[in-house]
Amino acid sequence: FDYCGGLTSIMIPNSVTSIGEYAFSGCANLKILSLESSVTTINNYAFSGCNFEEFTIADNVGYIGDRAFHGSDIRRIYGGKNVKHIGIYCFASTNLELFALPETLEYIGDVAFSHTDITEVYLGNNVTFIGALAFGSCALEKAVISDNLADMADEIFKYCQSLKTIVIGGAVETIGVEAFGNCTALEAVIIPNSVTEISED
Repeated sequence: FDYCGGLTSIMIPNSVTSIGEYAFSGCANLKILSLESSVTTINNYAFSGCNFEEFTIADNVGYIGDRAFHGSDIRRIYGGKNVKHIGIYCFASTNLELFALPETLEYIGDVAFSHTDITEVYLGNNVTFIGALAFGSCALEKAVISDNLADMADEIFKYCQSLKTIVIGGAVETIGVEAFGNCTALEAVIIPNSVTEISED
């Protein structure tokens, strides 16, 4: 269905367990999409470039692939309480302002939420990997980092110019290069005793 410009609504039957790569990419007029609870995987580019503002992730979805919503007009994500993996550039360059990241989340790829309108992020204790620039150039004002994350990637919050407060989890050992570069509004960073290396810049 990629680039089916006249497609406005679709209902996915409960026999479907996976949304394939590019399945609805570029469907600019798709406004209503219903995912059944049978869906467990949303693959790469599945909804990139779509224009719907709200999306409900079925509770059985555990994997959201690379660029799955990249460049779409999505503003609000609901559901997704069992998501474990969010791929690279997954929500990058969208209007996303609301997505309560679930406690099950383990992996956030590079640039996953870069250039979005999210203002707060709370990362649960199952998160063990966050990629470079994962939240770069966001509208973030506050971030709380998982207690099980060992390494904060390079440029993870770079250019978050509204970011005021960061609470770093108690397992973090390394803070990457320019992790907070150009965070011009930053007022408070809580660094735990576990940190042994703060990289340059």
